[in-house]
Amino acid sequence: MNTLDHWAARKGKENRARMKAAKEKAQLLRLAERQFQIWQKAILAIANSFPDGDPIDHLTPYMERNDITMQEVDAAVNRYEKTRGGFYGWLAAMWDDTAADHIYDAKNGYIEPNSVFYSVADNGSIEPSDNPWRPQ
Repeated sequence: MNTLDHWAARKGKENRARMKAAKEKAQLLRLAERQFQIWQKAILAIANSFPDGDPIDHLTPYMERNDITMQEVDAAVNRYEKTRGGFYGWLAAMWDDTAADHIYDAKNGYIEPNSVFYSVADNGSIEPSDNPWRPQ
């Protein structure tokens, strides 16, 4: 083999490695884009159903149309919300945060009738409601 053949073989090998890396990078970008879209739909589903509906009712048609599993939804939520509880874990944390705000307001004089986040006892004390998204 002469020098030109060695050079061509080396360049061919480098080009194949570069093309493989570019293909893998493009695949990762498509995965990240898909996860971002799933995360956006999950957030929208929660917003459309919070606090008294089940967001999976809003999310299921999208999941079925796009062949998405619940594991993919959990992975997307974990990635963009920096949680490890997945869709329902994040929903439970969101409920806790919102309930804490409502309870604080109630203890400071703004009591909502028929609140889903707390109840008012006969003696006037504020009793937090159970989080429906957290296992009992």
